[in-house]
Order: sequence, then structure tokens, then C-alpha cells
Amino acid sequence: MNAAWEQTIAGKLLPKGKWKISAWAFDAKVGKAYKLDRNHLISKN
Repeated sequence: MNAAWEQTIAGKLLPKGKWKISAWAFDAKVGKAYKLDRNHLISKN
């Protein structure tokens, strides 16, 4: 089974600086979290 999701983060809510955003998937049947492979780098001046 494939699944997808998307989330928008308003830039005004983030403080200035460099941020690394990562995401996790949670398997509710076994109670385990899995870190997704990709990170997203964000810079705000």
C-alpha cells in the first residue's frame, strides 16, 4: 500500500535561522515509528 501526505508551514511562524525538517511514519499496528529518508533544509533570514 502506498500513502502520501503534504504539509505547508507558514514561513512567518519560523524564527530566523537554518532549519532541518524531518518526517516520520508511524505503524499503528506494531506501535513503531520510522524516520523517512529525506530531510528538507530551510533558511530564513
